[in-house]
Amino acid sequence: MLSTPAGQTKVISPITTLVQAQLRKDPSLSLTQATAKVKQLLGEDESINLFEDFVSTNNDNLHKKAQVINNVFAQALKDIREKTTNDSDFNEDSTLAIALSVLEDKLPEISAKVNTAIAQAKASNSSVIDISIDEIISDLKLDFGFIDSAYLKIELEKIKENTPPQTNVNNRSMTTQSRGFVTSTQCPNGGIEVSVGIDENGNGTLDSDEVDLIQQVCNGSNGNNSLIKTTFEPVGENCLLSNGMKISVGPDLNANNTLDDNEIIDNSYTCNGINAVDGTNGIDGTSGANGVDGTNGIDGASGANGVDGINGINGTSGANGLNTLISLKTSIIPALCNGLQNTIIA
Repeated sequence: MLSTPAGQTKVISPITTLVQAQLRKDPSLSLTQATAKVKQLLGEDESINLFEDFVSTNNDNLHKKAQVINNVFAQALKDIREKTTNDSDFNEDSTLAIALSVLEDKLPEISAKVNTAIAQAKASNSSVIDISIDEIISDLKLDFGFIDSAYLKIELEKIKENTPPQTNVNNRSMTTQSRGFVTSTQCPNGGIEVSVGIDENGNGTLDSDEVDLIQQVCNGSNGNNSLIKTTFEPVGENCLLSNGMKISVGPDLNANNTLDDNEIIDNSYTCNGINAVDGTNGIDGTSGANGVDGTNGIDGASGANGVDGINGINGTSGANGLNTLISLKTSIIPALCNGLQNTIIA
Protein backbone atom coordinates (compact mmCIF):
# COMPACT_ATOMS: atom_id res chain seq x y z
CA MET A 1 0.00 0.00 0.00
CA LEU A 2 1.41 3.36 -1.04
CA SER A 3 0.54 6.59 0.71
CA THR A 4 1.66 10.18 1.03
CA PRO A 5 1.26 12.91 3.68
CA ALA A 6 -1.67 15.28 3.44
CA GLY A 7 -1.08 18.03 0.88
CA GLN A 8 1.72 16.11 -0.89
CA THR A 9 -0.25 14.46 -3.68
CA LYS A 10 2.01 15.33 -6.61
CA VAL A 11 3.58 11.87 -6.45
CA ILE A 12 2.78 8.76 -4.42
CA SER A 13 5.74 6.42 -4.21
CA PRO A 14 7.58 4.07 -1.84
CA ILE A 15 9.55 7.13 -0.71
CA THR A 16 6.48 9.18 0.24
CA THR A 17 5.10 6.09 1.97
CA LEU A 18 8.19 6.06 4.22
CA VAL A 19 7.56 9.70 5.20
CA GLN A 20 3.90 8.99 5.97
CA ALA A 21 4.98 5.96 8.05
CA GLN A 22 7.23 8.22 10.17
CA LEU A 23 4.35 10.62 10.81
CA ARG A 24 2.08 7.80 11.78
CA LYS A 25 4.62 6.16 14.06
CA ASP A 26 5.34 9.43 15.87
CA PRO A 27 2.43 11.92 15.57
CA SER A 28 4.52 14.57 17.35
CA LEU A 29 6.79 14.89 14.29
CA SER A 30 6.22 17.67 11.78
CA LEU A 31 6.31 16.93 8.06
CA THR A 32 9.74 18.58 7.86
CA GLN A 33 11.10 16.40 10.67
CA ALA A 34 9.70 13.18 9.20
CA THR A 35 11.10 14.04 5.76
CA ALA A 36 14.53 14.81 7.24
CA LYS A 37 14.56 11.45 9.02
CA VAL A 38 13.81 9.55 5.80
CA LYS A 39 16.51 11.51 3.95
CA GLN A 40 18.98 10.52 6.65
CA LEU A 41 18.01 6.84 6.42
CA LEU A 42 18.38 6.95 2.63
CA GLY A 43 21.63 8.89 2.72
CA GLU A 44 20.09 11.67 0.64
CA ASP A 45 21.14 15.31 0.64
CA GLU A 46 18.90 17.80 2.44
CA SER A 47 18.26 19.62 -0.85
CA ILE A 48 16.55 16.58 -2.41
CA ASN A 49 12.76 16.85 -2.72
CA LEU A 50 11.27 13.49 -1.81
CA PHE A 51 7.85 14.53 -3.12
CA GLU A 52 8.91 15.27 -6.70
CA ASP A 53 8.56 12.85 -9.61
CA PHE A 54 12.08 11.40 -9.51
CA VAL A 55 11.49 9.65 -12.85
CA SER A 56 10.71 12.79 -14.83
CA THR A 57 13.54 14.70 -13.08
CA ASN A 58 16.00 11.89 -13.91
CA ASN A 59 16.97 11.33 -10.29
CA ASP A 60 18.36 7.85 -10.96
CA ASN A 61 19.62 7.44 -7.41
CA LEU A 62 16.22 7.95 -5.79
CA HIS A 63 14.48 6.06 -8.59
CA LYS A 64 16.56 2.91 -8.04
CA LYS A 65 16.22 3.15 -4.28
CA ALA A 66 12.44 3.37 -4.63
CA GLN A 67 12.40 0.25 -6.81
CA VAL A 68 14.49 -1.76 -4.34
CA ILE A 69 12.48 -0.46 -1.38
CA ASN A 70 9.25 -1.53 -3.04
CA ASN A 71 10.65 -5.02 -3.64
CA VAL A 72 12.00 -5.48 -0.10
CA PHE A 73 8.77 -4.16 1.43
CA ALA A 74 6.70 -6.59 -0.66
CA GLN A 75 8.86 -9.54 0.45
CA ALA A 76 8.69 -8.57 4.13
CA LEU A 77 4.93 -8.00 3.96
CA LYS A 78 4.38 -11.37 2.29
CA ASP A 79 6.42 -13.16 4.97
CA ILE A 80 4.58 -11.41 7.81
CA ARG A 81 1.16 -12.11 6.31
CA GLU A 82 1.98 -15.81 5.98
CA LYS A 83 3.03 -15.99 9.63
CA THR A 84 0.00 -14.09 10.99
CA THR A 85 -2.77 -15.51 8.78
CA ASN A 86 -4.39 -17.50 11.59
CA ASP A 87 -3.69 -15.01 14.39
CA SER A 88 -6.68 -12.78 15.10
CA ASP A 89 -4.47 -10.30 17.01
CA PHE A 90 -3.04 -9.08 13.71
CA ASN A 91 -4.89 -7.15 11.02
CA GLU A 92 -3.83 -5.54 7.76
CA ASP A 93 -2.98 -2.32 9.57
CA SER A 94 -0.58 -3.97 12.03
CA THR A 95 1.10 -6.19 9.42
CA LEU A 96 1.76 -3.14 7.23
CA ALA A 97 3.26 -1.28 10.20
CA ILE A 98 5.56 -4.20 11.07
CA ALA A 99 6.65 -4.59 7.43
CA LEU A 100 7.52 -0.87 7.32
CA SER A 101 9.52 -1.27 10.53
CA VAL A 102 11.49 -4.17 9.00
CA LEU A 103 12.05 -2.08 5.87
CA GLU A 104 13.27 0.91 7.87
CA ASP A 105 15.99 -1.22 9.46
CA LYS A 106 17.17 -2.18 5.95
CA LEU A 107 17.21 1.34 4.48
CA PRO A 108 20.88 2.21 5.20
CA GLU A 109 22.00 -1.07 3.62
CA ILE A 110 19.69 -0.57 0.63
CA SER A 111 21.04 2.95 0.13
CA ALA A 112 24.65 1.74 0.24
CA LYS A 113 24.02 -1.08 -2.26
CA VAL A 114 22.26 1.24 -4.73
CA ASN A 115 24.99 3.89 -4.43
CA THR A 116 27.63 1.24 -5.15
CA ALA A 117 25.74 -0.13 -8.16
CA ILE A 118 25.31 3.37 -9.63
CA ALA A 119 28.97 4.21 -9.09
CA GLN A 120 30.03 1.00 -10.84
CA ALA A 121 27.67 1.67 -13.75
CA LYS A 122 29.02 5.17 -14.24
CA ALA A 123 32.62 3.94 -13.99
CA SER A 124 31.99 1.46 -16.81
CA ASN A 125 30.01 4.02 -18.85
CA SER A 126 26.90 1.85 -18.51
CA SER A 127 23.38 3.23 -18.31
CA VAL A 128 22.05 3.57 -14.79
CA ILE A 129 18.63 2.55 -16.10
CA ASP A 130 20.07 -0.86 -16.99
CA ILE A 131 21.10 -1.61 -13.40
CA SER A 132 19.43 -4.88 -12.42
CA ILE A 133 17.14 -4.56 -9.42
CA ASP A 134 17.24 -8.33 -9.00
CA GLU A 135 21.04 -8.24 -8.64
CA ILE A 136 20.82 -5.59 -5.93
CA ILE A 137 18.15 -7.61 -4.11
CA SER A 138 20.30 -10.72 -4.37
CA ASP A 139 23.32 -8.81 -3.09
CA LEU A 140 21.32 -7.69 -0.05
CA LYS A 141 21.01 -11.35 0.98
CA LEU A 142 17.66 -10.75 2.61
CA ASP A 143 16.83 -13.12 5.43
CA PHE A 144 13.57 -12.70 7.29
CA GLY A 145 14.15 -15.69 9.54
CA PHE A 146 14.15 -13.39 12.58
CA ILE A 147 10.47 -12.65 11.97
CA ASP A 148 9.06 -15.32 14.26
CA SER A 149 6.10 -15.41 16.63
CA ALA A 150 7.99 -13.77 19.51
CA TYR A 151 9.29 -10.94 17.30
CA LEU A 152 5.81 -10.30 15.87
CA LYS A 153 4.22 -10.13 19.33
CA ILE A 154 6.84 -7.63 20.53
CA GLU A 155 6.33 -5.44 17.46
CA LEU A 156 2.55 -5.61 17.89
CA GLU A 157 2.85 -4.35 21.48
CA LYS A 158 5.03 -1.46 20.26
CA ILE A 159 2.37 -0.53 17.73
CA LYS A 160 -0.35 -0.56 20.39
CA GLU A 161 1.75 1.62 22.71
CA ASN A 162 2.47 4.17 19.97
CA THR A 163 -1.03 4.26 18.50
CA PRO A 164 -2.82 7.44 19.60
CA PRO A 165 -6.22 6.83 21.24
CA GLN A 166 -7.95 8.97 18.61
CA THR A 167 -7.28 9.26 14.93
CA ASN A 168 -6.19 12.61 13.58
CA VAL A 169 -8.63 13.49 10.81
CA ASN A 170 -6.74 16.75 10.23
CA ASN A 171 -3.88 14.72 8.72
CA ARG A 172 -5.90 12.95 6.04
CA SER A 173 -3.85 11.71 3.14
CA MET A 174 -4.42 10.43 -0.37
CA THR A 175 -3.81 6.70 -0.18
CA THR A 176 -3.53 3.83 -2.63
CA GLN A 177 -3.75 0.14 -1.91
CA SER A 178 -2.80 -2.52 -4.40
CA ARG A 179 -2.89 -6.28 -4.54
CA GLY A 180 -1.77 -8.74 -7.14
CA PHE A 181 -4.12 -11.41 -8.50
CA VAL A 182 -3.50 -14.50 -10.60
CA THR A 183 -6.43 -14.23 -12.96
CA SER A 184 -9.83 -12.60 -13.42
CA THR A 185 -12.49 -12.22 -16.10
CA GLN A 186 -10.88 -9.01 -17.34
CA CYS A 187 -7.29 -10.16 -16.85
CA PRO A 188 -6.75 -13.83 -17.77
CA ASN A 189 -2.98 -13.44 -17.25
CA GLY A 190 -3.38 -11.80 -13.87
CA GLY A 191 -2.34 -8.30 -12.89
CA ILE A 192 -2.74 -5.68 -10.18
CA GLU A 193 -5.90 -4.25 -8.62
CA VAL A 194 -5.45 -0.70 -7.34
CA SER A 195 -7.79 1.01 -4.88
CA VAL A 196 -7.51 4.77 -4.42
CA GLY A 197 -9.11 7.14 -1.94
CA ILE A 198 -8.64 9.64 0.87
CA ASP A 199 -7.84 8.32 4.35
CA GLU A 200 -10.79 10.17 5.87
CA ASN A 201 -10.44 8.84 9.42
CA GLY A 202 -6.66 9.29 9.53
CA ASN A 203 -5.93 5.70 10.61
CA GLY A 204 -3.31 5.15 7.90
CA THR A 205 -5.36 2.48 6.13
CA LEU A 206 -7.62 2.78 3.11
CA ASP A 207 -10.81 1.32 4.54
CA SER A 208 -13.47 -0.16 2.26
CA ASP A 209 -15.81 2.82 2.72
CA GLU A 210 -13.00 5.26 1.76
CA VAL A 211 -12.29 3.76 -1.68
CA ASP A 212 -13.11 6.22 -4.46
CA LEU A 213 -11.69 4.26 -7.37
CA ILE A 214 -10.76 0.65 -8.15
CA GLN A 215 -8.66 -0.06 -11.23
CA GLN A 216 -7.49 -3.44 -12.53
CA VAL A 217 -4.26 -3.42 -14.50
CA CYS A 218 -3.72 -6.59 -16.53
CA ASN A 219 -0.41 -8.29 -17.27
CA GLY A 220 0.35 -8.67 -20.97
CA SER A 221 0.06 -12.01 -22.72
CA ASN A 222 3.80 -11.95 -23.42
CA GLY A 223 4.66 -11.84 -19.73
CA ASN A 224 5.07 -8.06 -19.39
CA ASN A 225 4.26 -6.84 -15.89
CA SER A 226 1.74 -4.09 -15.32
CA LEU A 227 2.83 -0.79 -13.85
CA ILE A 228 1.10 2.15 -12.16
CA LYS A 229 2.20 5.76 -12.06
CA THR A 230 0.54 8.48 -10.00
CA THR A 231 1.07 12.18 -10.70
CA PHE A 232 -0.33 15.41 -9.35
CA GLU A 233 -3.50 16.66 -11.04
CA PRO A 234 -4.22 20.40 -10.66
CA VAL A 235 -7.65 21.99 -10.56
CA GLY A 236 -9.07 21.98 -14.06
CA GLU A 237 -11.00 19.79 -16.47
CA ASN A 238 -10.45 16.56 -14.54
CA CYS A 239 -10.68 17.95 -10.99
CA LEU A 240 -13.08 20.86 -10.98
CA LEU A 241 -13.05 22.03 -7.33
CA SER A 242 -9.72 20.92 -5.90
CA ASN A 243 -6.51 19.26 -7.00
CA GLY A 244 -6.07 15.49 -6.95
CA MET A 245 -4.21 12.61 -8.50
CA LYS A 246 -3.89 11.15 -11.98
CA ILE A 247 -3.42 7.39 -12.04
CA SER A 248 -1.77 6.04 -15.17
CA VAL A 249 -1.56 2.30 -15.89
CA GLY A 250 -0.02 0.13 -18.56
CA PRO A 251 2.31 -2.80 -19.32
CA ASP A 252 6.08 -2.50 -18.86
CA LEU A 253 6.83 -3.23 -22.54
CA ASN A 254 10.56 -2.49 -22.34
CA ALA A 255 10.97 -4.13 -18.90
CA ASN A 256 12.70 -1.10 -17.37
CA ASN A 257 10.40 -1.06 -14.30
CA THR A 258 9.15 2.39 -15.33
CA LEU A 259 5.83 3.24 -16.90
CA ASP A 260 6.91 5.34 -19.86
CA ASP A 261 4.48 7.71 -21.56
CA ASN A 262 4.16 5.48 -24.63
CA GLU A 263 3.19 2.52 -22.39
CA ILE A 264 0.20 4.21 -20.76
CA ILE A 265 -3.07 2.59 -21.83
CA ASP A 266 -5.43 4.29 -19.39
CA ASN A 267 -5.65 7.34 -17.11
CA SER A 268 -8.08 7.84 -14.25
CA TYR A 269 -8.46 10.63 -11.75
CA THR A 270 -9.35 10.98 -8.09
CA CYS A 271 -9.81 14.46 -6.64
CA ASN A 272 -9.51 15.79 -3.13
CA GLY A 273 -12.69 16.89 -1.40
CA ILE A 274 -13.18 20.45 -0.19
CA ASN A 275 -13.71 21.29 3.45
CA ALA A 276 -17.31 21.86 4.43
CA VAL A 277 -18.44 24.94 6.38
CA ASP A 278 -18.73 24.39 10.12
CA GLY A 279 -22.32 24.04 11.28
CA THR A 280 -23.87 26.32 13.91
CA ASN A 281 -23.65 25.27 17.52
CA GLY A 282 -26.65 23.39 18.87
CA ILE A 283 -28.95 24.72 21.62
CA ASP A 284 -27.71 24.07 25.15
CA GLY A 285 -29.52 21.27 26.91
CA THR A 286 -31.57 21.87 30.08
CA SER A 287 -29.79 21.68 33.40
CA GLY A 288 -30.06 18.42 35.28
CA ALA A 289 -31.83 18.10 38.64
CA ASN A 290 -29.87 18.72 41.83
CA GLY A 291 -28.36 15.62 43.31
CA VAL A 292 -29.29 14.20 46.75
CA ASP A 293 -27.34 15.67 49.68
CA GLY A 294 -24.60 13.42 50.90
CA THR A 295 -24.51 12.01 54.45
CA ASN A 296 -22.71 13.93 57.20
CA GLY A 297 -19.11 13.07 57.65
CA ILE A 298 -17.60 11.53 60.80
CA ASP A 299 -16.73 13.98 63.62
CA GLY A 300 -13.13 14.94 63.63
CA ALA A 301 -10.79 14.19 66.56
CA SER A 302 -10.64 16.64 69.52
CA GLY A 303 -8.10 19.36 69.23
CA ALA A 304 -5.11 19.73 71.58
CA ASN A 305 -5.46 21.75 74.84
CA GLY A 306 -4.84 25.43 74.44
CA VAL A 307 -1.91 27.32 76.04
CA ASP A 308 -2.47 28.56 79.67
CA GLY A 309 -3.60 32.17 79.85
CA ILE A 310 -1.53 34.89 81.62
CA ASN A 311 -2.05 35.53 85.37
CA GLY A 312 -4.72 38.05 86.28
CA ILE A 313 -4.04 41.39 88.08
CA ASN A 314 -3.55 41.14 91.91
CA GLY A 315 -6.64 42.14 93.90
CA THR A 316 -6.63 45.07 96.39
CA SER A 317 -5.41 44.45 99.96
CA GLY A 318 -8.07 43.70 102.67
CA ALA A 319 -8.80 45.96 105.72
CA ASN A 320 -6.63 45.63 108.88
CA GLY A 321 -7.99 43.23 111.58
CA LEU A 322 -8.84 44.27 115.23
CA ASN A 323 -6.04 44.31 117.89
CA THR A 324 -6.09 41.48 120.49
CA LEU A 325 -4.89 42.21 124.03
CA ILE A 326 -3.07 39.61 126.05
CA SER A 327 -3.09 40.05 129.86
CA LEU A 328 0.07 38.98 131.45
CA LYS A 329 0.39 38.33 135.17
CA THR A 330 3.86 37.74 136.26
CA SER A 331 4.92 36.39 139.56
CA ILE A 332 8.43 36.10 140.35
CA ILE A 333 9.02 33.22 142.63
CA PRO A 334 12.37 32.70 143.92
CA ALA A 335 13.59 29.46 142.58
CA LEU A 336 15.89 27.35 144.41
CA CYS A 337 16.82 25.27 141.42
CA ASN A 338 19.91 26.29 139.56
CA GLY A 339 19.32 29.85 140.52
CA LEU A 340 16.98 30.51 137.56
CA GLN A 341 13.73 32.35 137.42
CA ASN A 342 10.67 30.84 135.88
CA THR A 343 8.19 33.01 134.03
CA ILE A 344 4.61 31.91 134.14
CA ILE A 345 2.14 33.29 131.67
CA ALA A 346 -1.38 33.20 133.04
